[in-house]
Amino acid sequence: METTLQSTNNTKLGLLCTAGLLGLLALIGLGDKLSVLSGGNLPASLISVARNRALMTLADDSNYYETVEKRGLEQVWQFKYSRDFRFFRYAPNQTWEKNGITTNSLGRVGPEWPKLKPAHTIRIALLGDSLAAGYRVPYQETFAPRLEQHLNQAGSPYPVEVLNFACPGYTLPQVFDTAIEDVRPYGADVYLLELSERSLYRQWDNQLLQLTQRGIDPKYDFLRKFLQQAHVSRSDSRVELHTKLAPYRIPILRSMLEALNVEVRGRHATLVLLLFPAVEPGDLSARRIHAAQGAYEGLNVPVIDLTDSFDKTSNRQPFLAAPDDPSNLDVHPNGPAFALILDDLYRKLQAQPDAMAAMTGHEPADAPITK
Repeated sequence: METTLQSTNNTKLGLLCTAGLLGLLALIGLGDKLSVLSGGNLPASLISVARNRALMTLADDSNYYETVEKRGLEQVWQFKYSRDFRFFRYAPNQTWEKNGITTNSLGRVGPEWPKLKPAHTIRIALLGDSLAAGYRVPYQETFAPRLEQHLNQAGSPYPVEVLNFACPGYTLPQVFDTAIEDVRPYGADVYLLELSERSLYRQWDNQLLQLTQRGIDPKYDFLRKFLQQAHVSRSDSRVELHTKLAPYRIPILRSMLEALNVEVRGRHATLVLLLFPAVEPGDLSARRIHAAQGAYEGLNVPVIDLTDSFDKTSNRQPFLAAPDDPSNLDVHPNGPAFALILDDLYRKLQAQPDAMAAMTGHEPADAPITK
C-alpha cells in the first residue's frame, strides 16, 4: 500500500514539475508581446528575469571550466583551453555553422590581419564579449565590419581598419588582459571597448571566482589587492565568493578601466567605451548597466551609451540572432540589429567630436549609414 502511495505521489510530483516547466516556457515567449502593450515594460522586464539571464553565458556556468577540462568541450565550442589568467581563447582557422563565427590564423574573428599597420591608416581594436564578437551572426553582418565600412564611406581622410579582439564568454578582466597583452603589436589608434551587462552586472566576477577557486594568480597587482581586501579563500564556495566580492564590484571594475586608460594613453592611443545593448524586452539590461555608472563615468574617456538603440522598435523579435531558439533565451543581436546600433552610434558621435576625430581623423560630418 505504501509503495502504491509513494508511486502515486511521485507521479503527481512529476506532473507538477512538468506543468511548471511548460508554464515557464510559455511565459518566456510572452516577453516581446507584453513589451508592446501599455505599461508592458514592467512585466516584460520580470519575464526577462525569468529567462535565467542566458545572455552571453557561453562560459557562465559555475562548472564551465571543469567541464571543459573533463570533456574536452573546446572541440565543441572551438575554444583553446589553458590554465592561465584568461582560461580560454578562440581556436584559430575555424568556421562554425552553428554560431556563424570564423576565426583567422591568430584565433580572432574575421579575416587575416597584417601585424604591421599600413602607413596613414587608423586602426581600431574592438574589445568585448559575445556581443562584440558577433555570436551567431555571419561576419560581414557583425558590428566590426559594418563600422569599418561606414567609417571608410563617411569621408575619413585615412583608411580605417577595425580588428575584432572580442571573445564570447569573456568578462572584463579577460577583456582587460586581451587589451594589455594582445593588441599592442598591432599599433591600434583606438581601443573601442564594448561594455555589456555581462561585464558590469551579475556575471562580472565569474572569472575572478574561478581564479580563486583554482588557485591561479590574478596576475595584476590591483586585482591581488582587492582579492586580499575581500579575504577570499580557495576553500570558499561560489556563493561565499560572490558575497565577499560584491562590495568591491564598482571599485574593481573602475580600477580596471582606469588602468586600461593609462596603458592606452601610454601607447598614444584613445580609449572609447561603448555601453552595448542586448535584444530583449523592457529596459532591464539598460538599467543594470546604468547602475554600474560609478565604474565608467568620470574617467576622462568618451562613453557612448547605446543601450537605447532598440527603444523605437516595439517588436524586437526580428532583431534576434537566434529567433528560432526553442528556449527563447538567446538575446544576441543579428545583422539588422547591428545596423540599428551603428545608426545610434553615429548619431551620438556627432555630439562627441573627440571620439569621432579619434576614429576618423577629422571632425564629424553628416553622413548616412549604409545598411
